[in-house]
Amino acid sequence: GRPDGLLDTIVTTLNMNYSFDNFDVTSVTGYYWLDGWGTSANSDGTSFGTVVFYNAEKSHAFTQELRVAGSFDGPFNFMIGGFFGD
Repeated sequence: GRPDGLLDTIVTTLNMNYSFDNFDVTSVTGYYWLDGWGTSANSDGTSFGTVVFYNAEKSHAFTQELRVAGSFDGPFNFMIGGFFGD
């Protein structure tokens, strides 16, 4: 048999920045979604395609990053943030 399959994906990112007088706030949000399946036959490369494999995959991921960075005139500044992934 011949290989066959279907793959649906969504990949999005949202990047937002906001500046105050002495610090900047950055937010980065991401989302990933995948749903697919596929078959493969004749995996050994010979003319005898007797074994057929079926692969199905579903996955998703959500990420959120938040950063605050100082922008003072002196020699020292700061940056603090957090990251969440699911």
